[in-house]
Amino acid sequence: MKKIRKVLIIFVSIITVPMIAFAVYMSVYSYQHNIARNKGYKEISTVVPISRQIRMEDNTPTRVLSFFPKSYEINITTKEDYEHWKKLVLKRGKLLYGDGPHSHQELKEYVKDVNHCELFYSSEQTVKNTKPDESLAMLMNGYVMNPDPKSPYTNQKGFKTWNDAIKNMYDNFACVPSNHDLIEKWKFPKKNIEEMNTYRKKLGK
Repeated sequence: MKKIRKVLIIFVSIITVPMIAFAVYMSVYSYQHNIARNKGYKEISTVVPISRQIRMEDNTPTRVLSFFPKSYEINITTKEDYEHWKKLVLKRGKLLYGDGPHSHQELKEYVKDVNHCELFYSSEQTVKNTKPDESLAMLMNGYVMNPDPKSPYTNQKGFKTWNDAIKNMYDNFACVPSNHDLIEKWKFPKKNIEEMNTYRKKLGK
């Protein structure tokens, strides 16, 4: 009888311990994700008002293989950016970046999902505290505008001139940082921002 009881205890332990460990892991993971997600939405709201944000499902750990990721990437778009992206893609007959559906009908179905939008705002947030990290980028066609001067991506990447880069941003994103932030945080040259200010006003941005 004692042997049977011992076997049952071992059997139950083998089943319940991993379940408890998994439940604890998921609780911590969810808690950390919520911290990063709330921080990310708050940081992005410095450029995109919360009322205009469309939250995308691709809110993932930046280090997927980490047992407890130290940071998460939060992505959002807006209705205006999403509609603009759909028009661009259907007009081009292909995605802005990378490979994707090839037939026109497949492309029409693909762009119906807002999570596929290639025009979006992204923020990588750590889980160490509740204060938002100054991490914000605008992405289009694999091109990254990032206010972090230490970022491996330069604001002018893929463009011949600063004015070309600025015009691209004004033409394609519904929400754009203030001129002050573009100069101070995003490190765009003041001279070029001032030169493009008339164009920005013309677009109403």
